[in-house]
Amino acid sequence: MNSTNIINLILTIIIAILGGYLADKKKVPAAYMLGALFLVAIFNVLFNRAFFPTYFKFITQIATGTFIGSKFRSEDIKMLKKVIIPGMTMVVFIISLNNNHAHVVRPVDGYSFPSFHPYSRERGRNGCSSAAG
Repeated sequence: MNSTNIINLILTIIIAILGGYLADKKKVPAAYMLGALFLVAIFNVLFNRAFFPTYFKFITQIATGTFIGSKFRSEDIKMLKKVIIPGMTMVVFIISLNNNHAHVVRPVDGYSFPSFHPYSRERGRNGCSSAAG
């Protein structure tokens, strides 16, 4: 990491903290995450100088998993029993809705069937995936 990257990293972190602080003052839910995201994105679009090393992703995922995991209690596991059936029902309905939509729209616009399913990696006409990721 050269000195320019270090300066850009420090600047990016300062802007992220500022974004989180401003969002917190405006009472935005998940303020420090959303505020940092938007202010760093704006900074990067305007100046193309935001920098955060990709190997930090590993550390961030561990920290996030640890935080979420430490909040689980036995009551949460018991509550999952009440949520699992409605959740699976919703997934089945979403898939069937996508199938029905695909059969109605496909003859008109020519998209392939996988394009209608969430999390599909097949690309549509404009080269965009049907789901982010």
